[in-house]
Amino acid sequence: MNYSFKIKARNDVGFSLYSDSITILAAMISDPPLNLMNVPSITTAYQIGLTWIPGLYDGGTPIIDYRVSFKEVTSVDYRVFATNNTLIPFTVTGLVPGVWYVFVVEARNLVGYSLYSESTTILAAQIPDQPINLADVPTITLRDQIGLSWSPPVFNGGSAVIDYRIWFDDSTNGQRFTVL
Repeated sequence: MNYSFKIKARNDVGFSLYSDSITILAAMISDPPLNLMNVPSITTAYQIGLTWIPGLYDGGTPIIDYRVSFKEVTSVDYRVFATNNTLIPFTVTGLVPGVWYVFVVEARNLVGYSLYSESTTILAAQIPDQPINLADVPTITLRDQIGLSWSPPVFNGGSAVIDYRIWFDDSTNGQRFTVL
């Protein structure tokens, strides 16, 4: 809320005229944004999608925008990625695949920036490319076993491949999967 003020002085003879008036906004910084989290449908090895909700109290003046900052997990200081941002969800770009990043967001109202939101840590990664060069290994393939070889994906999505899932159909018992 805005308040206007003016002052007059008094001595033994009486009161002066009023001073010029000033208007002061009675507000404070807002609460920090809440529920900062990853948006998997946006996140890849080179970018992270973030979403959040506004804090509970806007400080008495509407939120103007948000400032998104991040750092690598091993770093000490945050880097500001974007200011004047009003987009939610928001995308941080130019990241290095396979690196864990810590993100925070601040809200800005007419008074200034809020404290940081709670941080969230996200791996810059995505689904890997498909394995390549699938082939029969004749020296292993027998009547009751099949030998297979393949090469790992060219791009692992920024995260090490954990395992492989092999699909097969034996034409009698239907389709099945096995995990290696």
